[in-house]
Amino acid sequence: MVLRDPLLALVSPVNLTWLTFALIYAGLIAGVIFLLRHPRALLTTIESYVLLVLVRMVMMFFVPLDPPPGLIPLADPLVQFVGSGGVPTRDLFFSGHASTLFLLSLTARGRLLKALFLCCAAAVAVAVLWQHVHYTIDVIVAPFAAYACYRLILLRDGREDRLRVQGNAPARLAAKPGIPHPPVQ
Repeated sequence: MVLRDPLLALVSPVNLTWLTFALIYAGLIAGVIFLLRHPRALLTTIESYVLLVLVRMVMMFFVPLDPPPGLIPLADPLVQFVGSGGVPTRDLFFSGHASTLFLLSLTARGRLLKALFLCCAAAVAVAVLWQHVHYTIDVIVAPFAAYACYRLILLRDGREDRLRVQGNAPARLAAKPGIPHPPVQ
């Protein structure tokens, strides 16, 4: 089915493929580089991403959408170079591009890095809307899905209390299981 999207009706599509993938790949590379120094956070990111992909697959199955009118296909340059060259156009609900960068903002260490990933996620969200790759609802749901997957992984591991930040103090990622730590307020 095709959704009626008032926001997309306001803008003519523009090809922003290179900008979109520059932000995505720069974010992924930066995320891996910075998270390598925090193995537990890197593991949480990977587990959250796997869950996010699984949830997205289920959502695409249960919410089959046709592409928005005026879609300019978002052809991943790396996939085009090494892959078959096919460009999916029905992988809509919800945006994997925006949710991945938002997930990186959740697991990043440091305010500056979190802000950088949030800005990249916002820019990618605008770009995929402007290119008519996604409906507005796809982009709006993306950060909520990323957050839900992240929290589920933390809850599964019982780590949610150790990842909260008290004031300006760093998150207690290094807390070892079995060693008591002061309660988080």
